[in-house]
Amino acid sequence: MNLIEYDDEKSFNKLLAHVTDELIPMCLPTNLNACNELELARIEEWMKMSEKDIEHLIHETLDRKKNARLNFEREMRKLQKIYDDMNDSRELQASKIKRHIKLLNQVQAINKIRK
Repeated sequence: MNLIEYDDEKSFNKLLAHVTDELIPMCLPTNLNACNELELARIEEWMKMSEKDIEHLIHETLDRKKNARLNFEREMRKLQKIYDDMNDSRELQASKIKRHIKLLNQVQAINKIRK
């Protein structure tokens, strides 16, 4: 058995990635026993492709990855704007409430003096 020391971040996602990438046998053209039927079919299809077609497929796949990242970043900016707007609104409301309470406390103090 080949033991691999894990010395990365202790989050679940990092640990899962380590297990998936390092410990679970990967489906590869040189390790077909680790492949399921869908993976076998894909490998067979890709093995029949020309070098140019494979290169094109790699570029398309990398473009999809890049687009997923860009979409994520765009959506995160939208969420950040929503958060910032809500936080600004909360701060404005808190400021108004603070002034309101201050006025109420002053009125209360004056009423106590009058009595």
